[in-house]
Amino acid sequence: MKASITDDKKERKKLYEKAFAAILKAYSISPFTAYYFQIGQAQEGLGRKDLAKEAYKDFLGKANSSERKELDFMIKQAEQKIKDL
Repeated sequence: MKASITDDKKERKKLYEKAFAAILKAYSISPFTAYYFQIGQAQEGLGRKDLAKEAYKDFLGKANSSERKELDFMIKQAEQKIKDL
């Protein structure tokens, strides 16, 4: 039996909720700046555009100079997502 689009959306939402919870738990153990970017992705996946935008802004604000080279790709994506959301 073929799954309906509604079932797919519900399943995707459950996965984003699980991912969001896992990211928050990981951040509580080791507060790595990149988790803010991942929080933004999870919020975006859950349809929470305003919260996603805030998470991307937090990510950009917290990325210090020593992390910027390592996080360059994420930084560019976050800047674009802020414009697009």
